[in-house]
Amino acid sequence: LGLLTLFAVAVSHFLSSGFISSVLRLQALTRALPARLVNAANITWPESRIAELDELSHNFREMAVALLEDITQRQKVEEELRYKNILLATQQEVSIEGILIVDGNQRIVSYNRRFVEIWGIPPEFLSSKEDGPVLEFVSCKVVDPEAFIERVRYLYDHRDEISQEEIVLEDGRVLERYSAPMLGADRSYLGRVWYFRDVTEGKQAETAMRERLELQDQIARVAATV
Repeated sequence: LGLLTLFAVAVSHFLSSGFISSVLRLQALTRALPARLVNAANITWPESRIAELDELSHNFREMAVALLEDITQRQKVEEELRYKNILLATQQEVSIEGILIVDGNQRIVSYNRRFVEIWGIPPEFLSSKEDGPVLEFVSCKVVDPEAFIERVRYLYDHRDEISQEEIVLEDGRVLERYSAPMLGADRSYLGRVWYFRDVTEGKQAETAMRERLELQDQIARVAATV
């Protein structure tokens, strides 16, 4: 009965947060169990029974060691995952690109500060985690909202497609948008990620350079006719 009680305690603590300490206590108890039982007052134990108890104690100790090794490995994996999550979150937050991640049901999984800054999205639109209201809000800021929404819906319907294009906003800014599907190890569709980069300054520099070259070409043609 005592051994069954010990086993029940071990199983109970397996389901609790104090499992590791319980296994250590179980290991300590079972290490000296045969000797204590043999020396118990007024009890005479057959040699065969002592051997059985010794084997049982040995099995308990092996179980404790195996469980501790398993827990240690699980904790190591959890720590590695936690570190990777922190690393990815940091990279996302300090990125110069606005990032939006949407799952397979078009619900917002994650976004960074830059995404909110680029589009000027109020917090209440993001708190619902629904992509629809956010899409409607940002579409009002582009030059061609209907084409913008149609393209987004097309990409949601065609899950394997990768997209890279420029979006012109009403305030004169130009955004470069890149979007790609997120796929699992088995190629199952997990959602879609959107990247937005403000390329306005670069576009303005390109326009200024092009205008300067056109002016130089015109001057050269006029000079050639004189």
